Amino acid sequence: MIFLKCLLLTVSIFSFICCYQMGIPDPSTSFQSYSLSGNTEILACEETANHLDRFGLSEGTGKGLRGFILHCLAEEIDRRALSVDASSLGAEYRITYSVKYAIEDLDGKTLVSPSWIRRSDYFLYDRQNLLGTYNIESTIRLELAESIADQLVRILSRVGKTF
Repeated sequence: MIFLKCLLLTVSIFSFICCYQMGIPDPSTSFQSYSLSGNTEILACEETANHLDRFGLSEGTGKGLRGFILHCLAEEIDRRALSVDASSLGAEYRITYSVKYAIEDLDGKTLVSPSWIRRSDYFLYDRQNLLGTYNIESTIRLELAESIADQLVRILSRVGKTF
């Protein structure tokens, strides 16, 4: 009896965790097309466009299509020392990646006023392995941009349900 309860609890927890991880809502249930404007070279905006393409949204605005315009307004990357080593050099750093965006429908109505999304992470600075440290920092920046893109897709899905 105890074994069955433990098994049921384990399966329930596992199911909850899996569903939570897979939980990026699909914006294609509300929108059919999108357009990027502003600084489209912002890494998080490029990643968001890739996500939207995978969901089946077409890029561009066509007549009769429900769509939105994602305005990529600004990008900031901040790198700060969190701790120092014995020689007073930075030993641990935090990277903060921020993106300012706004969303409008195709008629110019503001769906989301200009807002910032910020994500941060930290890494240890290894002076004995500078190339490895640089690669770690680059990977963290890509992961932060991916996280912001996921958040933008969630926002678009939520906005689409009220649109």
